[in-house]
Amino acid sequence: MSQYAALARSRGYGEKTGRVIKLKDILNFISMMIFAAVIFSGTTKIAPLKKELLVVGGMVCLVSFFITNQKIRIMNVTAVIWLYVIMYMLASSMLNSNMSKTIIYVLMYMASFIVMVTGFSKKDYLMFIKICEIFAAVFCATVLLEFFIRPLFTNYLIFLMDTPSRAASIRSEMKIGIFSGLSGEKGEASYAANILISIQLCQIFVRRKASKKNIALLLLAVFSLLMSGKRTMLMMPLVITLAFFFVNKIKGRVFKLIAAAVIVGISVYILTMIFPPLAITIDRIFNSSSDDMLTGRGDLWNVCKNMFVSNPLFGRGFASFNTFANRDYNVNVMMAIQNHEKWLFHAHSLYYQFLGELGLFGSIPAFSVILYSCIGVLRLRKNMDQMSGGEKIIYHFSLYYQLWFIIYGFTSNVGYYPQDLIMYFLCVSMYLYLKHRFKPMRKPVPDEINTIQQEEYV
Repeated sequence: MSQYAALARSRGYGEKTGRVIKLKDILNFISMMIFAAVIFSGTTKIAPLKKELLVVGGMVCLVSFFITNQKIRIMNVTAVIWLYVIMYMLASSMLNSNMSKTIIYVLMYMASFIVMVTGFSKKDYLMFIKICEIFAAVFCATVLLEFFIRPLFTNYLIFLMDTPSRAASIRSEMKIGIFSGLSGEKGEASYAANILISIQLCQIFVRRKASKKNIALLLLAVFSLLMSGKRTMLMMPLVITLAFFFVNKIKGRVFKLIAAAVIVGISVYILTMIFPPLAITIDRIFNSSSDDMLTGRGDLWNVCKNMFVSNPLFGRGFASFNTFANRDYNVNVMMAIQNHEKWLFHAHSLYYQFLGELGLFGSIPAFSVILYSCIGVLRLRKNMDQMSGGEKIIYHFSLYYQLWFIIYGFTSNVGYYPQDLIMYFLCVSMYLYLKHRFKPMRKPVPDEINTIQQEEYV
């Protein structure tokens, strides 16, 4: 026992600190489980509460900070700019005629901001990643089950879904060879599959080898992703794997990349031969003209352009897009074709919608801080040799979902869906943790001294 630890124990710090640490661990575990429920709720009965759960999770983090005296990472460029953007969102939302329904989006960002600056530890982040792996594996396995037992979620387990009418939409997707399992919707199923793939890729790149478990879970995730029919989500792991090769010092990376691509291609081909419905996503990639994925998005983006032109500096108010979309003639025609009474699904582009709603004064800082954080985590690759195995997992996971958020934001509502938002801000929080962890210190202080000093203020 060191002299500092002995001094701490002699002053009676040990027992008190143990209680504080235990309380912090409990509160952090609760918050991580809440966030996992938000991320994996899909279209289950939990789904209608996703926004509220995200806010509750943020409040748990806040309580944990005050009770256990956690560090808060707010004195940095990322946090300061995000705080400005969120305050701007709050102010601009007052321009929306339906403010009562849009204020929840501001609360989601506030809660996510609290999560981002909360001083989680390495153990907390690794716990979150492990929780995500377990949830994602279960949800992907249900896609496989649904493939063999078609009435599983339309009959036997329909009580798990948000509404009984969900069965009709599940059946309509299955008729064209799309399966979503417990997620209940192809986009949600592809998200769960992406999470499982990302975690296996993180582990493989960190350990420089693939275990039997990694291979089995990768095959399960790829199967689930192909069955969901979401081509953009299928391309995401392939694109981000290139970034993983970039940040890792792998000898002969070009050869290994080509070899990996060939192996993946052969594996996918074999899977499509064994299970023909898997070919649906592949067909959609190479036959985009027959795909209706982008149908109507041009009209939605034109609404954003009109909003921006009408007020380029300040925008028309945060989360106001749906209001303007429902007044647009072309969008109303699209709604009639798709049998929608009202448009509630945002602009399917984070960048267009931010420009229309926040104007230049709000969107440029938002875009800048998103890019700044991504560049920051890429720059941390120079510290890779100093990172422990757990820190490397955290690094790769943070990089994966920052890139995922940026790329997928071009054609999706990542800035408005709670499951996407909390994943992104948690990954930025991981980046801030690593940035602080490897920040050069002028006067290094022994851990024991830091512990005693912190305990004096508990």
